[in-house]
Amino acid sequence: MVQRMIGSQQLGTGGSSGYQYLKSTLSDRYKVFLDLFNLSTFLVPRHMIPPLTKQMKTKLSIASYNWITDEDQDETVDSLRSSYINLPMTQQTS
Repeated sequence: MVQRMIGSQQLGTGGSSGYQYLKSTLSDRYKVFLDLFNLSTFLVPRHMIPPLTKQMKTKLSIASYNWITDEDQDETVDSLRSSYINLPMTQQTS
C-alpha cells in the first residue's frame, strides 16, 4: 500500500519527515506474501477471461440498481429485484 501511495519517485511526499520511513517499509523483508504483493500489478489478458453466464450478468445488472437513491425509482428497483432474484417485496426502513 505504501508503494501505491508514494510510488517509486520522490514527488509530493519527498520532503516530509515520514517519507524515509515509508520508503524503508517498501523493502522485500517487510513483504510477508511477496507473490500477493506482486499480484496487485498483474493483469489478465481479456481473451483469457471466461464469459459471464446469463445468471451472473443478471445478478450484476441488479446489483447496479442498489445504488439508486431516487425515491421515484424505488418501485422499479423492487420489482426488478423480485422478478430476477425471486425475493419477496418488502418495505425496508433504515
